[in-house]
Amino acid sequence: MARVKRTHFVTQDDVQVERFPWGPHDWLSRPDLVDSEQLLVVRIQIKKGQGCPFHLHPHMEEAVYVLQGEAEQWVGEDVKILRCGEMAHIPKGTVHATFNSGKGALRLLSILGPAADEEPALIDVEDEEPWRSIRSLGSADLANKRRALKKAKKKVADELEIAAATSSTLTTTRSAAKKARKKK
Repeated sequence: MARVKRTHFVTQDDVQVERFPWGPHDWLSRPDLVDSEQLLVVRIQIKKGQGCPFHLHPHMEEAVYVLQGEAEQWVGEDVKILRCGEMAHIPKGTVHATFNSGKGALRLLSILGPAADEEPALIDVEDEEPWRSIRSLGSADLANKRRALKKAKKKVADELEIAAATSSTLTTTRSAAKKARKKK
């Protein structure tokens, strides 16, 4: 984003809107809107049954404040239902997601900083485990999602263990083959 010297005020006419499948993002503060170098503020509306998928910001921390509705808020492997007036803090580099778990629209205010030019600003992890398994449950209760998280983490750990054992076997086989060649 190019830094542009702007007013200290943002009216409805100044708001920059980005559209996503789950709903609009109304940018209220970013370097191309106001004279702010470190602060990003976005008002997000999430349709019923939808959500901002699992992602992380490697260089920014975030605060998510619920303006209206009910949010299923994930911060790493922790999940909590947040209601109007409640918020979550997401440390930089932490996977998180917000889903509308209520009966109507969910409106949030998301504040991110620092608004550095470091790339990438966002990394999508929704198709990676264990996050993919959690979202495949849709609107299942949180206890089922916690069980799915535990199961997916175990599966990933088992796969890593198998990969490590295979690698160890290959290394041992290669070492034995090298020793046999040297003896000849």
